[in-house]
Amino acid sequence: MSIDYPIVNVSRDCFRRAGWSPGEAFFGAVWEVDGSNCENRLLAPGATQAEASWNTCLQAREASMLATGPTEEFS
Repeated sequence: MSIDYPIVNVSRDCFRRAGWSPGEAFFGAVWEVDGSNCENRLLAPGATQAEASWNTCLQAREASMLATGPTEEFS
């Protein structure tokens, strides 16, 4: 089963609009996207860059630290 995640730029833009500074790294078979907004930090892994970026947005949304945006479309 394949899950379609938003393209990386959509997730990244949503994350930035909410005041987060994203970073990302690739470790062999796993992407990790992290973010900080001065006092908070998030880290989310994924099998693809798009999945990791999306997972970071979901974490921020679950903590009520994400502006409304594309996360409603892909929930």
